[in-house]
Amino acid sequence: MSRFPLWIALLSVSAAACARVAAPVAEPTQVAEVHPSPTDAELRAALVARRAHHLDVLRAYREAGVFPINTTVPGDGHFLIDEHGTFCAVANLIAKDGHQDLILVASRTDNALLFGDVKSGPIHDWILTSGFTQEEIARIQVPAPYVGEQPVVQPDDPVQPAPQPEPSPIELANAKVSAYLLAMETELRTNAGIDTALARLQAHPELIADLMWSQPGPAVAALQFAAPPPAN
Repeated sequence: MSRFPLWIALLSVSAAACARVAAPVAEPTQVAEVHPSPTDAELRAALVARRAHHLDVLRAYREAGVFPINTTVPGDGHFLIDEHGTFCAVANLIAKDGHQDLILVASRTDNALLFGDVKSGPIHDWILTSGFTQEEIARIQVPAPYVGEQPVVQPDDPVQPAPQPEPSPIELANAKVSAYLLAMETELRTNAGIDTALARLQAHPELIADLMWSQPGPAVAALQFAAPPPAN
């Protein structure tokens, strides 16, 4: 009887060992992080903190003194972004909170959007988590006073207009807006609307985690500007 070749036996053992080494290693299971549900007191404190943050942003915006210029709508006009790329007060709050894209999209659809009329969508969600009531947001959205058509001065124009002894229409409009925003900030720092804001947020539990575990943008930063929306 012939013997089973030794080299074949060794080859079989080696192949079996390689098969064991090459067995796939299971990837560790990713476990979603679960945050505990906040108490009413914790949620209220988070809204108060977010509200205070936005009021600091509003103060920086007011102190910078650069507001939308209304040269087209007699009386008062609302502009999310004016023709120079300047945000209105509420649009600036949203942009500074990391959601400038929402304002850019909205301005292309309705640049005169009133935040008090928004009933759903991501801007409405932002309002619910802002620490303000929607009525307060509507009041922060101060309209731009009409200043009339302004002369366009070319940079290379050798003839410059003589200085005006009195404040220009734009200066008067900016002073009016600044005074209004100062009064609004002073009133809103009393937190009179916080309980209403809390009750409305609690009706949307899917938004609570974003408020509790996300960080707002910087409170004080350089003014942001955007490309003006296309003319209709």
